[in-house]
Amino acid sequence: MPRGKGAEELLVAVDLGTNKVCVVVAEMGIGSTPQVVGVGSVPSRGIKKGVIVNMEEATNCVRQACEEARRMSNCSFDRVLLTSSALDVGCVFNRGMISLGKDARRVTQDDVKRVVEVAGSVPIPTDRFLVHVLPKEFLVDGQGGIDNPLGMSAVRLEVEVQVITALASSVKNVISAVEGAGLSVEGFLLKPVASAYAVLGHQERYLGTAVVDVGAGTTGVAVFHQGTLRYVSLVPLGGDHITNDIACVLRVPLPSAEELKVRWAVAHQDFVDEDAEIEISMPGSRKSRVVTRRELSEIVSFRLEEIMGMVSEEISKSGVDMLPGGVVVTGGCAMLPYVDEFASELLGVSVRVGYPVGVGGLSDILMQPVYSSAVGLLKASVEVPEALVLGGGGLGSSPRRQVQANRGPSAWSRLKDFVLSILRDFF
Repeated sequence: MPRGKGAEELLVAVDLGTNKVCVVVAEMGIGSTPQVVGVGSVPSRGIKKGVIVNMEEATNCVRQACEEARRMSNCSFDRVLLTSSALDVGCVFNRGMISLGKDARRVTQDDVKRVVEVAGSVPIPTDRFLVHVLPKEFLVDGQGGIDNPLGMSAVRLEVEVQVITALASSVKNVISAVEGAGLSVEGFLLKPVASAYAVLGHQERYLGTAVVDVGAGTTGVAVFHQGTLRYVSLVPLGGDHITNDIACVLRVPLPSAEELKVRWAVAHQDFVDEDAEIEISMPGSRKSRVVTRRELSEIVSFRLEEIMGMVSEEISKSGVDMLPGGVVVTGGCAMLPYVDEFASELLGVSVRVGYPVGVGGLSDILMQPVYSSAVGLLKASVEVPEALVLGGGGLGSSPRRQVQANRGPSAWSRLKDFVLSILRDFF
């Protein structure tokens, strides 16, 4: 069955994390909902706390994840979107203005892009990398409070933007790791920002909500208010620190500590039966010993309390006094039982666990908090393509959708064809 041009347009998201490298391939068909057709995921090597520590190993992980995604989707691609953590994130606000001519005329998409470019043209130190230029508010002939000026008549267009930068070496190294696998990076989005687009609805972004993405090596914080990103930062603690604590206290290897965390730990000892016991093997011995789930969960809760304390400090720095939408916890550690209740006690606001939504196709594979950043990257590229900036001191163009090579129908197309053939048989 021939496939139309729209069905062949691809978006490919690469999530370069401390624990895993994930590649998600999606088709853009009718409408604006990405249809997932392939997923590849491999354990990370050469990456610690979101920083490349071994370029060759990191590049090999990207290459392997891409091959998995290509096999599942039956598609070829070489242009991707990238999400990752970065060190030393900072932000400044700036305003830009352009003239639309002597006589009033309608604002076009090119006008919006041009005024954002002007506002984002701020001096950047040589050791900093421009990550995002995010519009906060547009002004049409001096009238503020405008979210989208497209189609409005004006002679002058202004915008206030948030310019987000990160340590240049950190961002450039993750981009190099991806490019080393034969890929071209078309856009970049910080992990907590990407995750926010997967787990927050439009109303939550307007109310005032903080997204806390607890990854393996870092914890990202993104605060939204009145529909815009007001603050983003990264805390240098994550799930791997919990695993290390378990390994040190219980004197077990790291793989065993990770298994204990995933299978038996809960976010706080008060949420577990005091008498529940776990038998663990001792390294280098045939003997085993018994620990209680309460003891294990105490180790977890101590580190989680430290992480949430640092998160609370970052939220305070955002300048958003109230969070009616509360906090949404996502990422790998969001899968710890009762993490939402424990975080709510520590932060003093309502907390829920964020699951990624808003994509179709093979979406059931990705409906876990650990995939929020990859799903959110796809959604952001459709909803706010101007937010995906790729350095160089200016605003990047909207991510280009690529046309897949003729390698036969993808998994999503084959599924649609199968369903249609059944319907034709019956009707």
